[in-house]
Amino acid sequence: VLPSARAVVEAADRFARVADEQRAGNAAVLRVGLSPGVHYRAQSLVQAFHARRPRTRVEVREASTGTLVDQVAAGELDVALGFCVPHRADVRVKHVLDERVVVAARADHWLAGHESIALGALADEPFAFVDEADGAGYNETVRAICLTAGFVPEPSPSSIGPMAWETAVAVQGC
Repeated sequence: VLPSARAVVEAADRFARVADEQRAGNAAVLRVGLSPGVHYRAQSLVQAFHARRPRTRVEVREASTGTLVDQVAAGELDVALGFCVPHRADVRVKHVLDERVVVAARADHWLAGHESIALGALADEPFAFVDEADGAGYNETVRAICLTAGFVPEPSPSSIGPMAWETAVAVQGC
C-alpha cells in the first residue's frame, strides 16, 4: 500500500514563537502550505487549530510537496502538509498517517470496472507520475512499491508540469 501522506513538515521554532505570541496576548500568523491532495484532511485541522487559537491568523498557500518543502526550508512557510515528503537535513519531517491507494482510470479503461486489483496487474500500464521537479518523493515511493510487486512502472510521457497525473489520466488514458 502506498504510504501517501508521508509528512507534516514542521518548523518547530516558528511554532514556539507563535505559541509565545499567543500566551502574551498578541495576534500571531501561522503560514501553512498544503499540497493539492491534502485539502480534504487539512480543512478540519485548520478549523480545529483556529478554534483553539482564535487570535492566530492562518495563511494557507497551495503548491506541490517539493515546492512546499523548499518554502519551509527558506522560512517562507512555518509548516506544510504534503504527500511522500523527501527527507532533507534542513527540514524536520514527521510521518503522520498512511492513505489508501486508489487507481484513477478513464471510464472506458479496462480498470474502470474493477472494485479492486492486484498491483502486479498494472505492470503493463503506463503510470501517471507527478512532475519530477516538484514530486520526486511521490514518484520514488510509487517506484519502490511497484518494485516490491516485481515490476518497474513505465511513466506516461506527459508527467511534467502542474496536474501532470490528472492530465495523463484524462488525455492519455493512463
